[in-house]
Amino acid sequence: MNDRFNGSATGRCCGLVFLAAALLLLGLFLLLPAPHHLALAQGPTHGVLLLQTPTPTCRSYNDQAVAFTFCDAAHDDVADEYASPLKNVRTDGLIPPVILKAIGWYESSDSPRGGWTQCVNGVPYTSTDGCAWGLMQIRSGMNCDAPANQFNAETQQRVKYDYRYNIAMGAFMLKRWKWDEHQTAGHIIGDGDPRIAEHWYYAVWAYNEWSFKNSPNNTARNPCSNWPISPVGCAYQDTVWWWAAHPPTRGGRTLWAPVNLTCPDKSLFPRYSWQWDSWNWRIADPLPVHQDWCRNCLPLVLKNYPPCARPIQNGNFEARSAYWTLGGLTIISLNRPHGGSYSAWLGGYDNANDTLYQTITIPSTGPTGRPVVSARLTYYWYMTTEETSPSTDFDYLYVQIRGSPIRTVETLTNRSVKDTWAFSSFDVSEFIGQTVQVYFRATTEATLPTSFFVDDVGLYACEGG
Repeated sequence: MNDRFNGSATGRCCGLVFLAAALLLLGLFLLLPAPHHLALAQGPTHGVLLLQTPTPTCRSYNDQAVAFTFCDAAHDDVADEYASPLKNVRTDGLIPPVILKAIGWYESSDSPRGGWTQCVNGVPYTSTDGCAWGLMQIRSGMNCDAPANQFNAETQQRVKYDYRYNIAMGAFMLKRWKWDEHQTAGHIIGDGDPRIAEHWYYAVWAYNEWSFKNSPNNTARNPCSNWPISPVGCAYQDTVWWWAAHPPTRGGRTLWAPVNLTCPDKSLFPRYSWQWDSWNWRIADPLPVHQDWCRNCLPLVLKNYPPCARPIQNGNFEARSAYWTLGGLTIISLNRPHGGSYSAWLGGYDNANDTLYQTITIPSTGPTGRPVVSARLTYYWYMTTEETSPSTDFDYLYVQIRGSPIRTVETLTNRSVKDTWAFSSFDVSEFIGQTVQVYFRATTEATLPTSFFVDDVGLYACEGG
């Protein structure tokens, strides 16, 4: 962090004394040899330590501090601690904490200390080629990247020496450079809800390298012959999944609660490298899925990701109108899907009164027979309008749960965020055990209509962790 010192003026004499002392110290510094890097003995694994100038120093940490930081980074609560000229590492979203914990352990697990390692004896941990740094093994933007792509010197130093910034940088890269890009490209699992841990499989794959090299079907490189007993020889993302379910123990304590994430069926991925570029990467949920409801995570022994029931059918509209009831002039359209080929289109003409709903029962018992303790409605929406008023709402999309009582969870208008897909999520636990309608209704006025698109609608009824 940047420290600020506010001092008052002393006299001209004192100022000259300070100036002379500073010049003397500068002269001595210039006579000293420049610092150099010295590689210590390299072990059989990918890690190596670099002996560097003792300033700056590695920020002290322990497993408890690292566990807290993973939770903070998962909820985008670290970026505000760091100001310019450091790179802004805000993720603008949520990452399931177990994903970050497992990546962090695996990335630095070859260090002499084991995983979750930023420094050893005050020396930043790096890869054998000296290019990837710290707990999250940050490589992009660092010293081996193309000069035009490198972070500034301050950012690179902070990545090396500050475990919190290192974790936040890894979270930023995973969310903004991997998750967001794959969502935009249509590489989506289920309905693309970031709260579902299994939906991050592609992003974790890409965190190491998005290529056939990491495919579970590349058996020459990833034989994965002893799964699930051991992840040795498995693809990168499958190894992260294994660590999520098999958390390490250090100092007599398990570092996080095991989360038995479900791997996708590898038959859904290309078998050969030549199929890669033309492959359809949109796949259904690998069931069961897991979701994190924890906002303030506990250190070390963290809340589990409970199994969730998903009562909504055809939430991505790929089966057109199946399971849904359409009213007015609502259509299932190829015009503007969030993922896949279809989305629901409401409005878009004058005096619209369009409806879309599905009747479901939010179960009180989850997939493993335990009580459901929480329920959450999620969906993506897109608004585009001919309205030009910056201050008046004319056209509306109402999103409701019609049970007992009827609850409007969100109202969108012609002044909402427009011309981009947005994600909404609301707790609807009050309706557990009820049969309800998940209900969308759009209305427009006589001129300058607004279109509302809805896609990837989900409802997660989750057991307690």
